[in-house]
Amino acid sequence: MTKGKGLDSFQISFNNTEEFLEFLEKREVYTGRISVPAKNLKFYTLEQVKKWYKTSEELAERLGIDVELVKDTENNTKMVVVIENGHKDPYLLGSSSWVSIKNRIDIYGKGFDMLGPEEQVRDINVRMSQLGDEEVQVIIVYDKIRAIMSRMYAVVIAADFFKSVLDYSRERFDSFELVEAYADHNVTRCKILFTELREELAEIYKLPDEYIPGLVIQTSDTGFSANRIGAYWQSSSRGSFINSNEYIYAKHKGEVTLEDILEELPNLFIKYQNTLKKFANLLTIEISQPVKVLKKACRHIGVAKKHTKMLVEELERELSTAGITTTTAYDICRKILSLPNYVTDSTQKTDLQEKVGRAVNINYTKFEEEEDE
Repeated sequence: MTKGKGLDSFQISFNNTEEFLEFLEKREVYTGRISVPAKNLKFYTLEQVKKWYKTSEELAERLGIDVELVKDTENNTKMVVVIENGHKDPYLLGSSSWVSIKNRIDIYGKGFDMLGPEEQVRDINVRMSQLGDEEVQVIIVYDKIRAIMSRMYAVVIAADFFKSVLDYSRERFDSFELVEAYADHNVTRCKILFTELREELAEIYKLPDEYIPGLVIQTSDTGFSANRIGAYWQSSSRGSFINSNEYIYAKHKGEVTLEDILEELPNLFIKYQNTLKKFANLLTIEISQPVKVLKKACRHIGVAKKHTKMLVEELERELSTAGITTTTAYDICRKILSLPNYVTDSTQKTDLQEKVGRAVNINYTKFEEEEDE
């Protein structure tokens, strides 16, 4: 059964690497990529199409799909695209395609989104016609168009991308623990930890918390993300973060290959020690006004006010009840790194882990010396 996977709201999580990779392989089977001139795409509203196919059931039968997908499109883009490529092939338009479509037609902003489907279809068709023979790549997954990319778009098949990186990681460190694997029609992502390194790193750096390094691996075929691999960390104090300064990026453009990406991985592994050295340095920096510094640090990296308030209240309780006499920059940093624990949504958590990861590089002394605003 694939109909549920074709819904625009589809998302799935895994706690097993083999099941995750098997899902990606099966998804590739239900993926099609068609290169055509932009002028060969014709957009229609579902209402226009129903002049010929009066009901959702009739349209579903014509498309050879389950009626559930037609009804899902009625609640989202409300559009059908006909690809003229020797013959006319109609496809439902998935909502994940919207970013890539606006990139193709160079129309951005909320104003275009607020138009009705009739006006949107009219404007898209005009712009596609103007693009003429310029080639675009239409990506179809589970019976809906999920993206319309430029001719420069370089396909890196997600199933191959994840399998290659995970195989390389296993070969380098013998094993890894899967923290999370997630997929929807916008992004595919997984996080792994090299748990075998925990004791070795703890012995070398002797930090108050044990830190386990790993990887966050993410890609997208719909314009939401490049192929990227970053340093992901978890601590024994339940903190977690991503060092966004150390991402390996490979854009879906030009002649990018899996080999190019894998060649960069050893450099990322070498940088693990840099993060732990920064923690060791933060331990040497005493902070006499921890609440003030925490507030400024959160503002500096863009933590939401409600989250800042929560962290400040936690810190104030700890300072008043534990009889703590000395606070270090490390304590402030560790408090900020705990924030992703309060978020459950996979994408929101990842975004927050990237944000709090910036706390590792903050100049906390500077914030203490600054005057209050």
